[in-house]
Amino acid sequence: MAIGLVNVSGMNVELFRGAAEIWRFEGDSKRYSDGVAVDNKGYVYSTHDYNIIRKLDPEGKEVWAVALGDMHIAIIAVDNKGYVYSEVGGYSIIKLTPDGKEVWRFGTFEKNSYTKSVAVDDKGYVYYGNYNGLVIKLDPDGKEIWRFQHNASVESVAVDDKGYVYCGSYNSLVIKLDPNGKEVWRFQHDDSVKSVAVDDKGYVYCGSTNNFVIKLTPEGKEVWGFQHDDSVKSVAVDNKGYIYCGVSRKIIKLDSNGKKVWEFYGAYSSAVAVDDNYVYTSNSDNTIRKITKELYIKK
Repeated sequence: MAIGLVNVSGMNVELFRGAAEIWRFEGDSKRYSDGVAVDNKGYVYSTHDYNIIRKLDPEGKEVWAVALGDMHIAIIAVDNKGYVYSEVGGYSIIKLTPDGKEVWRFGTFEKNSYTKSVAVDDKGYVYYGNYNGLVIKLDPDGKEIWRFQHNASVESVAVDDKGYVYCGSYNSLVIKLDPNGKEVWRFQHDDSVKSVAVDDKGYVYCGSTNNFVIKLTPEGKEVWGFQHDDSVKSVAVDNKGYIYCGVSRKIIKLDSNGKKVWEFYGAYSSAVAVDDNYVYTSNSDNTIRKITKELYIKK
């Protein structure tokens, strides 16, 4: 949508509110790319090609790729030192160096304990949820600190800068845990919570299979809800309070009041990540895209 004209070097150009693609990286096959993360230097990490994790530089060029196990990899996180965390073999969490070398792996190997989600905090503590309803906190060396047992699959996990943990579950709950793994509150949603994110003020954002994005206060009270026409696969929030939602064939940007800012159309969107300036998305066509967050110019 054009929102005005500006003069650039004596030529009038249109300003558009929306996102523009900067680059794309295409995988080697047509399998889903389910996970994407970005570090504080702009390096991008993605799950690709069934069992492969890739690191891309800020220009979208491959730095390295590693194959892990023989099962599909769907989740990924990166800490502020460039260490990478993902699943391996369906049951375990693995930590990789910034060069893609294994540091450690941790798994419960209990029946149906498939790993569903992972997050890491500023101190390198790792949090992951599994199909059996467990949320487990690990120290930076991969040792278990505590576990919290829920009664349904933990579909998503997020952690804030104070160590509070937020879990989205298959049975429609958002649960907040304190840094010791004790429940603080729970919010009953209307459907399975596929993604959860938290901003630097403690507000929580969750996306569900019944097409809603909901914002909660730090106390677990609903602020607003935004409804789309398809399931919300992923949610991310930036340092200005803007929310980015991965839904079928597009990314939607919302402001802090839940109003739509723009839509970016592409392939079926699986995951979304953000940094200070850009948005990153993984898609069903096995493609990673880097797109702008703000205005772009069309001559």
